[in-house]
Amino acid sequence: MLSASASASDIDAIFYGTYNSGWTDPVVSTLRMPGTTWTVLAEPAEGWPSAPERPLLFRTALLIVSATIIGAVFSLTRLMLRDREMQIRFWGLFEFAPIGVALFSAQNGRLIRANPIFHSQFSGNASSLDFFEHGFNADGSPLAEPLHLARTLHDTRRIDDLQVYYPVGDQSLAPVRLRGLELQNTDSVPVIWLITEDISEQKKVELMKNEFISTVSHELRTPLTSISGSLALLENDATGKLPESMKRMVGIAHRNSLQLTSLINDLLDIDKLVAGKMRLYRETITLSGLIQEAVENIDQYAKTRDVRLKLAVIHNVKVRVDPQRLNQALNNLLSNAIKFSPTGSAVRVESQLHKDAVRICVHDCGEGVPPDFRDRIFEKFSQADGSSRRAKGGTGLGLAITKEIMEQMGGSVGFESPQGQGATFWLQMPIDGPQR
Repeated sequence: MLSASASASDIDAIFYGTYNSGWTDPVVSTLRMPGTTWTVLAEPAEGWPSAPERPLLFRTALLIVSATIIGAVFSLTRLMLRDREMQIRFWGLFEFAPIGVALFSAQNGRLIRANPIFHSQFSGNASSLDFFEHGFNADGSPLAEPLHLARTLHDTRRIDDLQVYYPVGDQSLAPVRLRGLELQNTDSVPVIWLITEDISEQKKVELMKNEFISTVSHELRTPLTSISGSLALLENDATGKLPESMKRMVGIAHRNSLQLTSLINDLLDIDKLVAGKMRLYRETITLSGLIQEAVENIDQYAKTRDVRLKLAVIHNVKVRVDPQRLNQALNNLLSNAIKFSPTGSAVRVESQLHKDAVRICVHDCGEGVPPDFRDRIFEKFSQADGSSRRAKGGTGLGLAITKEIMEQMGGSVGFESPQGQGATFWLQMPIDGPQR
């Protein structure tokens, strides 16, 4: 074997394995062949470097990478902890909310999770989204129609306030108010959040109130009719000529009694309409004749307020309605338009065709409907000026009665009121038969 100081150029010594290289950490590889074994070693001529060529740059880069990884892990951990904390708070609110809250699958309507209030409200009957709409048969018996809420939410994406009914006990229905929202969760599967409010007690109180109003109205109407008739006879000198001052006072009392009679009739009408007890006698009529009759009947009232009535285009179409109730609904719109129109202005009445429906429009030149009142305009006892010193009279029942009448006849009511350009109220109903 050569000594450590032997030359690396001594090929024989290297080849026959007698060369002492003095390498400190060579890379070794063994090749096994038939009859012999070779060992191959390799090492840089200058030896392995003890440190990077640019150690400061290398260490700085290594430090930056390490800091980035540690920062990312720390941030991710904080986000996960914060998300878990928010989930704990959310589910705490979910469980202890004083109203019913539930999560449904939008695909099959299956209940995923609900809070205790929701379970107590429905007693296990609301495992799906099939609630019921509520109505009444002609004999006053309840009529329930299935309501596929999942389908409704899929079309609208949102339900702000919907009153439905669910079955309890032996074929009875309990009322509940719903608010719903369809959302896409993280894996793109749509879910439905549902908020429910049990309004059974509210309905009971409302029923008691309506029964009280109905009873009082019935009890008042009989004596009031007698009082109004007696005052009318006195005003017309049926019992002898009265002094002028007394006649003026009797006239005021007679007009007030008529106004009170009108109020009582409105109360009874709205009570019957809401309860579904008002019978409608439908027949096919020509709309133009009914409109002209309604305008003629209210023309004297318009003259007392110095307001002109103008008939524009009136289409000669037929509709199937209750003539008396449609006349009542149109009279409510006309009287409102006259009441809110300034002196010397005109109220225009016309009809418009909308596909298979006709719309009766009443245009006035008043101040229009205030923006903050538009959502409540068809509610009972709603008035734009509810103060005791309001300039316009009325009970706030006319439009509520009109809405109920039109809906029960298969029609609708609405309005348009551009700012500062008056208001247009309309009644819409299907045309009976082909248009002319």
